[in-house]
Amino acid sequence: MSEPVKLTVKAVVDDHERAAVIKAVARLETALGAAGAPVIIACQFEPSIAALQRSVGPCVIIASLLPEVAHHGDPWPEVEQRLRRDFQQLTGIDDAVVFVSTVFRHVPDDDSADQSRLVRVRRLNLLAAELSRETGLFVIDIDRTLAAIGARKLQTDYRLKGDYAADAAAKVMALAIVSAGLDGYVSFDAQDAAKLAISQDQLSLAVPGATVLDVRPSNVLALGSGRRKQVVATVVDTNTESHASWLVRLLFTGQLSFKDAAAKLSRSIAQRGVRASSVMLIGAFRQAMRGRPRMGG
Repeated sequence: MSEPVKLTVKAVVDDHERAAVIKAVARLETALGAAGAPVIIACQFEPSIAALQRSVGPCVIIASLLPEVAHHGDPWPEVEQRLRRDFQQLTGIDDAVVFVSTVFRHVPDDDSADQSRLVRVRRLNLLAAELSRETGLFVIDIDRTLAAIGARKLQTDYRLKGDYAADAAAKVMALAIVSAGLDGYVSFDAQDAAKLAISQDQLSLAVPGATVLDVRPSNVLALGSGRRKQVVATVVDTNTESHASWLVRLLFTGQLSFKDAAAKLSRSIAQRGVRASSVMLIGAFRQAMRGRPRMGG
């Protein structure tokens, strides 16, 4: 048995999301250990994104947008500008893999400010897609998965209260991290095996006999602009050639510099070697030139 790899997950999340992060870390440790890649993951909660920006050394960062819902009365242009600035700085941290977590869009009817909160949730989730496109960060799409399962089955709302919601959110987080955040720590084979094991975990639901939809890792990418900004494609998977082609497209369109694209692929290249990496990059350029949307899962 090889020596365990040490990894730090740093998170800025709502209080109700902490249980999900802790469970996600436990699932990752168990699944990777069973796959022959033992890891010890330290879970570190920070009070703000500003605190995350002082991070030093390799780490996985999870920044949730849920805390922003509490300030749904703040002017959206100011909130959007602040978040764009904050996440631009986060993605500039060396050796950090950055994830942003969306917000479950179910707001209870008895909430006196339900419409205001719901509008803010939708804006935040769309912003997550735009940040992914602009900066290359990954999206943990809590909203898409929990919406497919249903608030009634989970007995929760946008705040993610309760064990059922924490369990479902933990599975989404663990799958996203093992799909996109561990290239610098464990082998691709171990990642694939762990991803399969986590995806097969059964969720507990509040409604007996309810069907649980397949929970898959996802990242979203907003396409178009203005009224056409409605198309969203997933962008997280373990297909490194697909990830490379996405980065190449960002490079071609001027949304990513050559230096940043090279930095994002450096870990994968180091693990695969020169020959395998050359094949991967050639395939990525071909796929990018064909202009196919990249689907994850």
